Amino acid sequence: MKINQPKISQQVLLTGGYAHTKPKPCQYPSLKNHQWGIDTFEFSFYVGQNDYAIDSEIWESKAWVNASGEILYFHVLIYDYRGQKVRIKIDTKKGKCYISLNAAKLVHSDPLALLDPHQLSSAIYLFLKEIKVFLSSSYIWLKRNPGQPLDKKWKTQVFITRIDLARNFSISDPSFRHSLETIEHFGKTRHITEKSKLDGWSVTQQWKASGKVTLYHKTSQLAGMGISSTSGIYRLEHQIRKSRRNTLGLKTLDDINRVSTWLALEKTWSGTKWNKFMDPQSLNSVIARKFPKKSCELIGYVQMLNEGLTPVKDPKTLKNYQLMIQEAVSETLATANSQARYLDLFSGTLKLQFDESKTQTPPVNAGENSE
Repeated sequence: MKINQPKISQQVLLTGGYAHTKPKPCQYPSLKNHQWGIDTFEFSFYVGQNDYAIDSEIWESKAWVNASGEILYFHVLIYDYRGQKVRIKIDTKKGKCYISLNAAKLVHSDPLALLDPHQLSSAIYLFLKEIKVFLSSSYIWLKRNPGQPLDKKWKTQVFITRIDLARNFSISDPSFRHSLETIEHFGKTRHITEKSKLDGWSVTQQWKASGKVTLYHKTSQLAGMGISSTSGIYRLEHQIRKSRRNTLGLKTLDDINRVSTWLALEKTWSGTKWNKFMDPQSLNSVIARKFPKKSCELIGYVQMLNEGLTPVKDPKTLKNYQLMIQEAVSETLATANSQARYLDLFSGTLKLQFDESKTQTPPVNAGENSE
């Protein structure tokens, strides 16, 4: 079936307005192409002294000193599972096992694919079943029937320590980056913009201890790892830890489903303010984006010309300034009559404000709505 998005009110101002296009809470985008879901997943569960062999050679014993000067002892194992190295750590004092893995790689070989939240519990179950030969939690497995999990409540015994929810965006025009870099953010967060080789780019809002949310150029990240992929893919990634995990109601594996994870992504997206309308490009923004190292000089040069002043520069420098300004002016004029754009979380695309041909959201497969 198709879901109609509410039309964006034309009364909303272009500057500071929001794109109110999210679907109803019980609806989410199609999962057929695996363009949203779960990436990294870290979890823990309780273990008894007889649930693993402490003296086994597979475990590496380590000790850390915490901030209070207390010595903490751990048993650590790096386990090869389906092409990835999974880190398993046992805290002997707390009697807990901590496991860190890439959930998407448990199912997909495509580096852009994300794990359907509905598949997470079965993927974790298969992993726990494999490592049961050397680590078998009595809190998860029934003692009288070791081959079966602890009734239907075993997922409530798997506690989430970190979960990364993600959504891929397909965007061919990178000019939206500058707008995101300048958007106002919450006072309690750090707003970080990073640029690197191979057109690498990311903008991050980070909380002190409870996680962070990042929008980054996934295509260039993979290129830096020597992996070719679809061009123009950006990824929104919400790393959820501690108090933020509890606020979103994602405490145990039993809390993970398509609806709960999509609602968490929606809440995060709204909080970042990255769903604001982005105005057509100004001359200054084009200059800053195209000529970052010379932007202050060029903007100052334009201001002096506008005030009728004569810049004191050598002819060669002035000629270079003029060429760069002409290039920036051409690009500015090309978008002067364009409509405000916004990043649409549901479709994973960059949309125009009043593009009537795009007011329909992608169809949701009715069969996907049942857990």
